[in-house]
Amino acid sequence: MDIFISKDEKEEIRLKQVKHVGVVRTDVLGDIVLTLPMLSNIKGIWPDARLSVFAQEFAGPLLYLNKDVDTVIVDYKQRYRMSFPLLLRKMVEKLKQLKLDIVFFPYCDPIYVFAAYLAGIECRVGDKKKVCLSPLFTHKIPIVWHNFTRHESEQQCQLLNPFSRSWDMEGNYLTVSEELKTGVMKKFNIKKSDSIILVHPGFGKGNRGWDALKYAEFIDKIHNETPYKVMITGSGSDKLAIDVICQHCRTAPINVCNKTTLTNLVALIALSKVMVGAETGPVHIASMLKTAIVSISPTKYTKSFRWGPLNTNHVIIKKNTSCPLECHMYKRECKEMHCIDPIDIESVFLATQFIGKKKTFPILPKHYWFKTNGTVAIHVDEYNAKLSTHLNQLQTLLKESSINTYVTTSSKKVEKECSHYMEHVFYAPKYNVLKWIEWFAKKDVTVWHFLSRKEESLWEKSIQKGVALRVDLEPLCVYFNDTYEDIRSLIDIYFEKANQRE
Repeated sequence: MDIFISKDEKEEIRLKQVKHVGVVRTDVLGDIVLTLPMLSNIKGIWPDARLSVFAQEFAGPLLYLNKDVDTVIVDYKQRYRMSFPLLLRKMVEKLKQLKLDIVFFPYCDPIYVFAAYLAGIECRVGDKKKVCLSPLFTHKIPIVWHNFTRHESEQQCQLLNPFSRSWDMEGNYLTVSEELKTGVMKKFNIKKSDSIILVHPGFGKGNRGWDALKYAEFIDKIHNETPYKVMITGSGSDKLAIDVICQHCRTAPINVCNKTTLTNLVALIALSKVMVGAETGPVHIASMLKTAIVSISPTKYTKSFRWGPLNTNHVIIKKNTSCPLECHMYKRECKEMHCIDPIDIESVFLATQFIGKKKTFPILPKHYWFKTNGTVAIHVDEYNAKLSTHLNQLQTLLKESSINTYVTTSSKKVEKECSHYMEHVFYAPKYNVLKWIEWFAKKDVTVWHFLSRKEESLWEKSIQKGVALRVDLEPLCVYFNDTYEDIRSLIDIYFEKANQRE
């Protein structure tokens, strides 16, 4: 791969002779799993370099299943319980001993950033948008988290841009030995002829879990109507929900909650036909193992664009369009059932059967994620025959692909005309910016498609930024009224505009 970080020949030679690379990933399981493609791509750039990952102790066994990881260094914060000044001094000393040539920060742990700087590591690569920490990076890469064309794993690989623009996102990132599989089969009495559906009811902070009683009915339906055998996994806080599920099952699943090590869990996932659960650590492991997934993802906040199953067969179950609330799970805990109740047992059951038999689905994952997660608001501020025809064609195209669609306008006349034959029309005068922001935040709009004009204005920019403050993801404004052949070409235009925004 070409290394082009500098036109200076000496800098180029120095980077080609990298001997030791460090990666800081001292946070939670799911994020660590999604860093695996980045780790393998680092080895692709510097195949002879030693690759060390700084991580919490629990993650070590998982990371060693990635053939490209040479060393896992247990998080210094975990190893040394001491005051900040003493810990920082200790970390600087340890980092100097490691003689790292480059350190990457897919997770910007502040104390590690300071320690790397003080240790004099020559090349420190991190997110330019981390305002307080970026002055300490030698290579600042702007990570645009609101770009819905990039998965979390791809976002992390952006940090490799100074060294290579070529990434492999379809590799085998976890290797499970036959010995490990055999041991797990023996431990849990799994036969070679068993087809396992692995259910993981736990969920990450930005999401919510499906109803426990529905999980119980789903498991019974699988046992009664298919040859599959259901196993249920989880740990710690998952136990309460799993106990409820098992109590209400008439056909008992194999309950391995709190009975597996992390490597046991990886082997179980590798042995399974389908994994069912929310977008969280174990489900991300399934995607790295290319195990088929039914992703039950209720909330508006957690998007498959960023967190969905990567490079494996999968179905997304998301039915939250009737939710009238703003969704920001990190700011406000929600106990309403608007996004939970619509997810019915039959949908999850049919998805499991479908993906268990399918060789390749979806064909175009990012287009599929847009169809299952995206919302388009078509903005019209004038009304004539040509515009009316175009509006109808666009709305029909989106609705035929089951993409949630609205019409917005600041014109009373347009509202009146559109309301005769369109179901979802939002009107507010332009001066009422707060009302616009509230509506966009509640509807979770992905793309704001302007048909009436081709230039952006301060008005929609203020609405975008106001929405971002409330739900993180601001709508992408696009300005065109050209024709397009099909939904794929339309979504491609949205993707192109999203990347141009950077």
